[in-house]
Amino acid sequence: MTCNSLGMLIPKQHRIPYLDLLLSEYSSFKIIEDGKLVANPWNMPPPYPTNSAILSASSLSNMLSIPLKKSEPLDLYEPLHSYVALKYSESEAKRVQDLFKMLRKLRNEMQRDDLSLPIRRDCLIYYFKFLCMVEPLFPMTNSPNPPIFVWYNAFNPQDNSSQHNIHLEKASVLFNLRAICTHITVSCDLTTDQGHRLAVRALNDASYWFFVLWKFEAEKASATIDLSVNWVELLHKIITAQIADLKRNYPHSCSYSHGFSLPAYPVSRYRKAYDMSTIGPLAENLVQSSIPQFLQSKLKAFHVKTRSIDVTEQFLSGYCEAQSLLQEAYQTSCLDLFSEVGSFKIKDGNLVPNLRGSNVAIGGDELAGERRPPPQ
Repeated sequence: MTCNSLGMLIPKQHRIPYLDLLLSEYSSFKIIEDGKLVANPWNMPPPYPTNSAILSASSLSNMLSIPLKKSEPLDLYEPLHSYVALKYSESEAKRVQDLFKMLRKLRNEMQRDDLSLPIRRDCLIYYFKFLCMVEPLFPMTNSPNPPIFVWYNAFNPQDNSSQHNIHLEKASVLFNLRAICTHITVSCDLTTDQGHRLAVRALNDASYWFFVLWKFEAEKASATIDLSVNWVELLHKIITAQIADLKRNYPHSCSYSHGFSLPAYPVSRYRKAYDMSTIGPLAENLVQSSIPQFLQSKLKAFHVKTRSIDVTEQFLSGYCEAQSLLQEAYQTSCLDLFSEVGSFKIKDGNLVPNLRGSNVAIGGDELAGERRPPPQ
């Protein structure tokens, strides 16, 4: 069960079957002149932007970086080891003690601010895997010293949640995963194609971790408001709007897996997120936050950009947005050549447009399709 769930939770970007060292200029590794395999500079250890650099760079990139949740230190080794020894046997506890040691190490590492952002991201992913492995041990109802997880609200550090609930731990890790991804986005140089690609990829990862948090852990955590379903929905809207914003501003560097595609129009997504942050249950909690101001500045920028366009460009913007929404809702992986309602079909060994049941006029000339018999 754990292996199946992990296979669904880890994004495709982290399941690469091989390294393309020759064809891909965006690989995490490269071969230098003397034949050595080295990491590309983007994934190198420090010097690399840390949290302090991210905060100062956020205004320059005009992207929103989400703050990370903080946690109280916790040694998971002792409570897990003693619980397994009590419930099973001391020999069983010794057999799995290396797993508990690694769990303790990963939890300590994931809270270090001096590590590079990609390393912290990978550490969070590994720690989440290990949490899934020990999840069947929870709740430790008969344990004399069950672990208590303490996590602080990312937007209001005075608010915290303290529980013996592994779902609080998992939800907080997922929250920090998406936050790290937004920090990676802010650190990217958006003036280059490679920096733009890395930024879009990081935001796509952040969007995915939002989905996992909402789908699997948000309702089970019952923690501070930053882990609530409403917060997850708000931040997800902001992330998808920023993805659309990047693709719209840099369409030349985006590759689309389904052929030609128009870049999304993000203004309505910023508008929906702004409404959620100023009207509704989240408004009171966002009074001291910079999120409403960020969204308001985005909307003003789009208003300045679009107020002088003609009606045709407004229609085109609406079409771009609809095209993006439809692609998110329905994406086909191949042509269904046997479908009666498909766009193409095989006829006499040739691939031809499927005009069944309709007459298509192009430039005044009618293309004869397979006409239906007139109604009786």
